Amino acid sequence: MPVGLARRGWATSDPAREIFRKACTSARLPYYNPHSFRDMLLRHAMALELSPEEMKAWSQNLGHSDVLTTFTSYG
Repeated sequence: MPVGLARRGWATSDPAREIFRKACTSARLPYYNPHSFRDMLLRHAMALELSPEEMKAWSQNLGHSDVLTTFTSYG
């Protein structure tokens, strides 16, 4: 198993936020939270005019079980 990876989930989003905080700091960027990246990715996907199947794949990759969640949250 790679060092630093575990097969257990996180109870909160704090670990992800800390990873983003460290990455932004090391890149000398202002802090962008994980949700801001999700928002940017979905805006990009919408601009690509994806097929329904492709949009479903983007939606699933962002953790949405239903593509309607993606559209109602970001569309």
